[in-house]
Amino acid sequence: MDEFTNKKIKYRFAQVGKDFRLIEQNTKTVFINCEEEADKILRELKVKGFTRSGMRNATQYCVTVYDQTFDKMYGAGMLKPIAENMEDFYELTDESRYTEEMGLELEIDNGMVLFF
Repeated sequence: MDEFTNKKIKYRFAQVGKDFRLIEQNTKTVFINCEEEADKILRELKVKGFTRSGMRNATQYCVTVYDQTFDKMYGAGMLKPIAENMEDFYELTDESRYTEEMGLELEIDNGMVLFF
């Protein structure tokens, strides 16, 4: 059912969905391993890869970040891929960046490195 008809207006939801994007798609998903149940789910994802049930269980431990933020986090060594068959899905490796009270800390210092 891609259409809904009002008495005077015919809505084409599928077409409108393709033409209009409220939220941009250039994002990545970050899994936050913050408790024992999350650790169990993460281990299962690493072994089995993408499964519907695994992803359904994982969603409560996931946040979405824009590509620009992802690039900074990944470059700072805060993230790593979960499994080869799971595109755009990463694990937060720097657990100090997440707290229950404040959520995910996205501020990343761009320091300067000197080599001698």
